Amino acid sequence: MKNIKIVFLIAVLQLSACIGSSVNNKIIHQDSEAQRGAVFPQVSAADLDGKAYDLPRDFTYRYNILVFGFAHEQKEMVKAWLLPLNKVKAMHSDITIYRIPVIDPSNFALRTVIRNGMRSKAEDEARKQTLTLFVDRQSFADSLGIKGIDTVAVVVTDREGHLIWQQSGEFAEAKIKELDELVSIASRANGS
Repeated sequence: MKNIKIVFLIAVLQLSACIGSSVNNKIIHQDSEAQRGAVFPQVSAADLDGKAYDLPRDFTYRYNILVFGFAHEQKEMVKAWLLPLNKVKAMHSDITIYRIPVIDPSNFALRTVIRNGMRSKAEDEARKQTLTLFVDRQSFADSLGIKGIDTVAVVVTDREGHLIWQQSGEFAEAKIKELDELVSIASRANGS
């Protein structure tokens, strides 16, 4: 009986560790420009270690590459984008990449199961780069000007959340080349 109590206590502690990092969001448009998809909407997210982020306020890099997956089935498509995006990141000093699963709001217990499942499979670096976002998927996509949630979307913002570049669908070399050229040109113009 004592072992059952200990197991129950451990389970409750693990469950409570996720309380602060599983937030249901409402899309908050900053102004009419956000409705056209020019500005990232205000949302709260958390990485897989539980660190909370208020986006776009917590974008600290000149270029924030955001890879959105809207369904579990898109996981491999997200992975296909990450390797070439990391190569672009390696060539430029002021870029970060976030993998952001966009998940419809659900009850707290289900959110916890989803987050803990992702956390248990992720390596340390991936935990810090994966932000879970519990929000109405279609409304979120609409706020960014993403045409649909049936495929992956890759968005680049500046520190203030202004959208600079956007692609959707499967990875293609031409898309990465376009992004790399854009960042290279902007970096030269800014003297970095």
